Amino acid sequence: MAPDGKKIGGGYFMKLNPDNFFDRHFSGADILRDTRSVDGTDVVSSFFNDSLGGQGVAARGPPADIEAKVECTLEELYNGCFKQVEYQRDVVKFDAKTLNSQRCVQQIEIKPGFSAETVVTYKGQGNEQAGHPPADLKIGVTQLDHEDYRRVGADLILTKRISLTQAIEMNPISIVTLDGRKLTVTADEQISPQTCKLI
Repeated sequence: MAPDGKKIGGGYFMKLNPDNFFDRHFSGADILRDTRSVDGTDVVSSFFNDSLGGQGVAARGPPADIEAKVECTLEELYNGCFKQVEYQRDVVKFDAKTLNSQRCVQQIEIKPGFSAETVVTYKGQGNEQAGHPPADLKIGVTQLDHEDYRRVGADLILTKRISLTQAIEMNPISIVTLDGRKLTVTADEQISPQTCKLI
């Protein structure tokens, strides 16, 4: 079936009626407003083939997850807090084929008890790639050293320097906990000069 228009030489020229032309070939679609799928399979790509990321484009592998780290003090891991993590991700542009680098900020809740082994995953917040679902954002925890406390698994170890007189007399010792409480601790056994190590 010949297109609308009159025959000139060996071909046809379209009549000067752009509304009719777009109605026939795009079925009334709005090419500037219609949402395009990330793999380019939309009304525009079906007309322009692979120029806008259609079926003629070679498939690419899935995007890689983004791994980030957030530094936390021992107090923050003990009490919990909120942190912000900045990262860069690849985002599919409007042409459904090319990528653009985007700066993002993700707020993460540090819950009491988090450790260096904790990884928080945000589904779909990682890199994008045409034809694939978005990758994930994975945020790990880096524990900073503390001046007095040391963490061993689920235990806290406090190193407190006292005088030899305090050790022998078993005088009470005042300490400040990670949540800000002040406690007085009494030694349960006497320490002699022979058993203590002087530094």
